Amino acid sequence: MGETYRQIPVTGFEKQNGSVKILGFGRDTKWYESMDDLLDAIDWDLMESWHTVDGVDGKNSSPLPDNALSFIDTIKERINRNIKDNKKSLEKLAASFKIFDKTTVKELIELTIVEIAREIANDKALSAKQQYDKIVKLYESQVNLSHRTSQSILLQQYSTPAPIGFLAGTFCGVQKFEATKQIGFEPSAGNGLLTIAANPNYFFVNEIDRTRNLHLQTQGYRVVTKTDATE
Repeated sequence: MGETYRQIPVTGFEKQNGSVKILGFGRDTKWYESMDDLLDAIDWDLMESWHTVDGVDGKNSSPLPDNALSFIDTIKERINRNIKDNKKSLEKLAASFKIFDKTTVKELIELTIVEIAREIANDKALSAKQQYDKIVKLYESQVNLSHRTSQSILLQQYSTPAPIGFLAGTFCGVQKFEATKQIGFEPSAGNGLLTIAANPNYFFVNEIDRTRNLHLQTQGYRVVTKTDATE
């Protein structure tokens, strides 16, 4: 009745018989007939002003612990210095930061690749071909740490190679979303590899895996949710 509500932060989506609504702290939206109807109903200019007033501007304070952030910074430095690592050396390095779980190590390294690849993909001084070539070189320097766990098998997790993520995003025009004020939606985002060509502030992303969802929260996406994309 004339009142306005802020839906920041959003906690998720709820679907029922094809209809969908946004779940928020304290209050939800009304039900919409489809996701398209819901997105069309959002006042993006007003939301942008809320972000500016709140000092958010699409950038999240990192929820990762200090040792994880330090590990990521060290990996970036080693990549920039062309230091050749292998699975054993990276796990030993992670242990020096008190990170012992192999899946955590793998996911943090993938997050590092995402962050570096996004920097390359958004470097306006480079042509698209130069961006692609640099991302291929980055991918070729990436150590294969993949190992399957019961969780990754259950969730059917397969990471997109960074060059493929760049090409797929560029083909879809995600790099133009900022200029055209469009919003993308990635329903099964992983660590964000399919969005590296975009400004993350112009993407809604969803990921059910706890670790990967946490990593998405560090990247400045407009909205990060954790719902089952198969429902």
